[in-house]
Amino acid sequence: MGARTVSGRHRSGPRARRRTGTIAAAVSGLVAALVAAAGLAWGVFDGPGCGGDEPFIVDAAPSIAPALTEFAEEDLPDADGKAACLDPEIRATEPASVAGAYHADNGGPDHAGDGSTALWIPDSTLWLKRTHAEDESVPEHGSSIATSPVVLATTDEHASDVGWPDEQLTWTRVLHEDAVPGAVDPNASAASLIAVMSIGAHDWDDGTRTRIVQAMAKHAIAPSDNPFNRLPGGGTEPTVDAFPTSEQQVIPGTHEEKDSPAPIVTAYPEVPTPWLDYPAVVLADGDDERRESAELFRDALFSEAAAERLAAHGFRDVDGVLSGNAMETATGHAESDAAVNRAVRTDAGPVGPPPSSDRAESALEKWSTVSKEGRMLVVLDVSGSMNAAVPGTEVTRMEATVDAVAQGMHLLRPGTDVSHWEFGHELDGDKHHRLLSPWQEVSTHLADGLPQKLDEKVSEPGGPTALYDTTLAAYEEMLDARDEEQLSVIIIFTDGADENPDGISREELLAELDSHTGAGKAVPVVFIGLGTDVDPAELTEISEITGGEVFLSEQIGDLEEIFFDSLSALACDTPGC
Repeated sequence: MGARTVSGRHRSGPRARRRTGTIAAAVSGLVAALVAAAGLAWGVFDGPGCGGDEPFIVDAAPSIAPALTEFAEEDLPDADGKAACLDPEIRATEPASVAGAYHADNGGPDHAGDGSTALWIPDSTLWLKRTHAEDESVPEHGSSIATSPVVLATTDEHASDVGWPDEQLTWTRVLHEDAVPGAVDPNASAASLIAVMSIGAHDWDDGTRTRIVQAMAKHAIAPSDNPFNRLPGGGTEPTVDAFPTSEQQVIPGTHEEKDSPAPIVTAYPEVPTPWLDYPAVVLADGDDERRESAELFRDALFSEAAAERLAAHGFRDVDGVLSGNAMETATGHAESDAAVNRAVRTDAGPVGPPPSSDRAESALEKWSTVSKEGRMLVVLDVSGSMNAAVPGTEVTRMEATVDAVAQGMHLLRPGTDVSHWEFGHELDGDKHHRLLSPWQEVSTHLADGLPQKLDEKVSEPGGPTALYDTTLAAYEEMLDARDEEQLSVIIIFTDGADENPDGISREELLAELDSHTGAGKAVPVVFIGLGTDVDPAELTEISEITGGEVFLSEQIGDLEEIFFDSLSALACDTPGC
């Protein structure tokens, strides 16, 4: 969604003020005439009178724009000093739209074609940080005018199925193994992005975290759609059991487009999680008049009148307190610290520190990884050294590798095409690799029980390895069957160096790979090195030509996480992305 003006005021004449009736109008007119006759008109002495103030644009997140519009129209005319004369045009603009305008390198947003943004109020500082990375003229931080916790919205039926209201509703309960969560794309939603980061911080195992993010990606909600309609009874299929949003959007009466007939219940995270903080930043560089107006309006948003408007729309104050009309709307008991109802609870838990840009990018990369369907060839080293035990365990490198690959299949999108090879030395005649599983979609492999059968298919480790020949064979396999519309990656597990004196040399392998990548056909080769006998420099030299990476794992506990990280190559559209 782009920008849409929220109840914009008329522009045909000077700014209209509220009048209490014809008598008041007559009296005020008489007073004005007398003042003018006495030479005391504001204009004569260059006082702070209204009439010549130019309108300026405020791009605000759609969730907060209605409250700001009410404040501008109802309260601002009664403000002290110059603020009373301000003429802001409040536009409900998705933060992603403003950020995208800077990303497109067009000098900033001008969605309506009538001027650039003077004041930007996104729903999260995350948008400022991400936009600052593209254009340093945008500040990384702003002045927070309100807050709202990131929560999971669900129906009371789903909540009661997991023990509510007898048990406190948590993300762990709502996102149980059989739940169907969804999410608006976190590239367009700060609430979703913060939720993905919070999922990574919860005390769950890696498989659970990945399952949840993958389920959200599988049931992604378009940014232009109303997510409340995706809850059961909302009228839009397919339905989801829960989705991330802000507390403010869940409070009854604060979201005019919400149309789910089922009562909504809110689940709060168990770990400190960043909140939406609605920072206000002035963008009117180079225009002193518009900049001054934007700064005055920003400062006015810290007034008591603005605070009351924001509270009435379900926002917490900058200290995280739910109060006034918001408390009454949410709970039916104004100013009651103990009040809790179906929609929200006053104690929303600890606020997490503002996320770094790196952490946000890591979360987006994870989302992209589990969202992509592509083509992946997994190649397992079955040389004799794979029989070595992982230090501190009774598990061999081979057993740890097979287990990680089997578990990793559950991390992939169902439509991803996957094949498995093993490699050593002359495993199939004069070939050094052997097929373990044919090209099939992950859903078919899972239905066939491949994860449980993989250890039975792998040969007993033994002999040397032909790493270079196998790498080239895998590369040629991927090129021969490559679909240009699919993202592709080769993942090779190995614990040593090439040991085939009769095979191709490293220089010959590099030359062959370089000839293919030079033709624009690169397929990333990702090496996962096991133990301490691998040569990282050698593997890096090979992988870099293809736009791949090298991951090293000395401990069994690292392997599953490293395998997941290696899948990020599936999220890349170009080598080395």
